Amino acid sequence: MSAASDESMREVGARLARGLEDVERAVGPNAWGRVESLVTELVSLYGEGLVRLLEHARASAGDAPALEARLASDEVVASLLSLHGVHPIPLEQRLERALERVREAIGEARVEIERVSNDEVTVRASGVNQAIAATNVTTLVAKAIEREAPEIASVHVDGFAAPPQPKLLAPDQLVRRGAR
Repeated sequence: MSAASDESMREVGARLARGLEDVERAVGPNAWGRVESLVTELVSLYGEGLVRLLEHARASAGDAPALEARLASDEVVASLLSLHGVHPIPLEQRLERALERVREAIGEARVEIERVSNDEVTVRASGVNQAIAATNVTTLVAKAIEREAPEIASVHVDGFAAPPQPKLLAPDQLVRRGAR
């Protein structure tokens, strides 16, 4: 899969989010509850199908770890698996992988996970080179985490909130909290 394809899917996700906002404004609060319920049920249905597909693929794969690595490396598939809580790589591992990517980009600086709470991550950065502004580090961290853990809605670095990042999917708008 190509980066252009992933970018295209991010654009689709952004259009979906804007479309849902437009529909909410157009139908008003009474009808919006019904629309939201239908969208939630639809997402739950395809999510259950995705979960079952993953179970069948694992059962028939000769090399399940290779299958899971391949699924996790596809940004679109990984995003869907995250949305439904069945990503094959634990969140902590994906966050560490994201920060490793940031460490490679910024050199000597230290970047460590301070706290993970619900869908928020707080990262502590120290020893940042004078040439790298805190906002650049924040942006690097936010983008790396978005790629590895799209279910994370908010990233904070040394007290600086990350700039809003478009999501591949808008989980809060598509799935009720606690639903798969």
